Amino acid sequence: MLITNMLGRSRRKIYGPELVQQMDKSIGMIKKRLIVTQDRYRKYADLGRRRKEFDVGDKAYRPDNRHILSYEPIEVQSDLTYEEQLVQTMDDKVRKLRNKEIKLVKTIWRNHSIEEATWELEEEIRRKYPSLFASNANSEDGIFKGEDCNAREISSM
Repeated sequence: MLITNMLGRSRRKIYGPELVQQMDKSIGMIKKRLIVTQDRYRKYADLGRRRKEFDVGDKAYRPDNRHILSYEPIEVQSDLTYEEQLVQTMDDKVRKLRNKEIKLVKTIWRNHSIEEATWELEEEIRRKYPSLFASNANSEDGIFKGEDCNAREISSM
């Protein structure tokens, strides 16, 4: 059976074993081309590689311990959450808005570094940790002031 394409060229439609033979021939030709291409890329990559040679006393590997983390186990609740625990207060400040002032305290939490210290509302910290704001000789209105009160540690934890 002859089939004519849009350009007017005729092609014969192939059926049965002839189709399988032609496909097998095409697949073989594709495999050969792939092997040639892979060999070309492999030779190119091999040119960039050098054999590494070491003498006695050479240091081939230096372990770096900076990537090793130390951690303290934390108690996780059944819903996979845990409660943060206050370790220290570092600083305080008052944010002035148009109509009111908000008192903040910079706190360090357990299982966090100093860089991760957060500013919290003073009234919430007072409510959760009342011993922290008990009458102090160096405090003014219960807020820590002075050098000796910066980074005050909570001993009841």
